[in-house]
Amino acid sequence: MTLFANVTKTHPVYTAESLGALKADSTADLTKARTELGYAPRPLADTIRDTYEWFRGAGALAPSQR
Repeated sequence: MTLFANVTKTHPVYTAESLGALKADSTADLTKARTELGYAPRPLADTIRDTYEWFRGAGALAPSQR
């Protein structure tokens, strides 16, 4: 993606670093974040839906994606 982005003068959709972060061990202990900060993770599907709705509401999607 980085090479493609360089050729097309665009930003890469993802990078080797971002893929590495996604592959990283995700078994972190969230106890402290929950206790001290009230952190409450939510389902990924909810986050994706809400993000799409936000972009749509902001007019940030091409007409064919609305």
